[in-house]
Amino acid sequence: MKKLKDMFDKPYLLVIELREGFNTHNTYSSLQQAISERDKSSEDGHDPICIYNLNSKRYEWNEEEGPLYYETIAETVISSYYR
Repeated sequence: MKKLKDMFDKPYLLVIELREGFNTHNTYSSLQQAISERDKSSEDGHDPICIYNLNSKRYEWNEEEGPLYYETIAETVISSYYR
């Protein structure tokens, strides 16, 4: 059984690099919402890094062709949700 604190109402975390050195993130209640925002951010010229499910603790999508520091950004943001 999962701990109550690990259950998120909006479990789909989208991490985006706005420009080098600046990133943002938000959570969504459905994977489709997160995918839609990911696509919109790409159209706006930003670089989506990943969509992570905070409840199942797995990536739903991640940018595999991005720079290596994307992994560091994703890990830092994800870990902040479990503190």
